[in-house]
Order: sequence, then structure tokens, then C-alpha cells
Amino acid sequence: LDFSAAAVALARDRVDAEFHEGDAQSLPFEDHSFDAAVCGFGLIHLPDAARGLAEMRRVVRPGGRIAVSVWEPPASGNGFGLVFGSIKAHADMTVDLPHGPDFFQFSEEAGMTDLLACAGLWEVQLTRAPQHWVFDGDHALYDELLESSVRARGLILAQTAEVQARIRNAVIDGMGSFRTAGVYRVPMPALIGAGLKPPP
Repeated sequence: LDFSAAAVALARDRVDAEFHEGDAQSLPFEDHSFDAAVCGFGLIHLPDAARGLAEMRRVVRPGGRIAVSVWEPPASGNGFGLVFGSIKAHADMTVDLPHGPDFFQFSEEAGMTDLLACAGLWEVQLTRAPQHWVFDGDHALYDELLESSVRARGLILAQTAEVQARIRNAVIDGMGSFRTAGVYRVPMPALIGAGLKPPP
């Protein structure tokens, strides 16, 4: 399920599965419809993440599992740390942007645990998932996040052309630490939280 008709159309072209256009905060499914529900890097984009999780709980049968993933917070050794560190070093952080949810609000274990517990899930488990994005060029991480992100893109594009160039150059300079065997392996670790819907 995705709110974007274009994303749903793209998914239908690439994967043999059932896809729906809809609102994650108001799922178009009956109560107790599924054995499990997953949300990959989606809750962090919702205006009301707790409502989205409550909807997942509603459509899962008692005893079913719910799992969500989020990015780990920016750090010196990962891709988000490089990009957001470069932004903070060069950008005017006071530019006016539309209000949006904190991208890393559930990236710490305590925040994720509280989110799942407050949703009434049992046997909450957290798993750290090391993963890498692999690129051929030193500019690719910057280009990827500029194309696919929301808040980072808005913040970068709100800067002057000179500042944008400084940010891009800083990210490119930092990519050297991720180069190995002729490619750039950029750590982009995730945190996965899961729990069970209790019986009625």
C-alpha cells in the first residue's frame, strides 16, 4: 500500500503481487484481515505514526506479528551522518520549510520500544540491521538522497547555489572513507521493531 498512484503503478509493473493505493493512517481493510503486517521505512513519513501503527494492529489477527523498520540515526560512520553532517556544516538551517515529522524520531531503541509498547504489542523485539548502499561513483549518495528524500532535499534546495555546491563537495570528499574494491560501500543501518498483537 502507498499513497502515491505512481509508486503503486511502478510496483505493479515490477512485482507479481497485489498493491493498493491508500492512506496508511486509514487502511482500506477489514479488522483481523492479515496474519502479519510490515511497514518498511514508512512510519517515519506519517504525520501521526501512532495512528499508522494502530491501523496495522487493527487489520492483523490476534496473535499476528507486526514489524516496522526505520533508519538508524546519523553517525560519523554512516551515510546519513555524512550527508547531514555536511548540510549542518555549510547550510543555513533557519530556512523556512513546511512542518514535517522528525525523520529519526524512532531511530533509538528507547523510542522504538515506547512506540510499539504504546500500541499494545506484546513480546516486543528490536533488531539492528547492518546494510550498505553500494555505488560506483563518489557523487552517487548525494544524488540519490537529493532525488529520493523529502526533508533533506527541501533543505538543500532552499540554499544558494554556492552553498549547495559546498554541501555536495563535502559529501563527495567524505565518500573516500567508504571506498573499497573499486566501489563505495556506504553503511545505511536500520532498526527493526516487532511485536505480537495480543489475544482479545
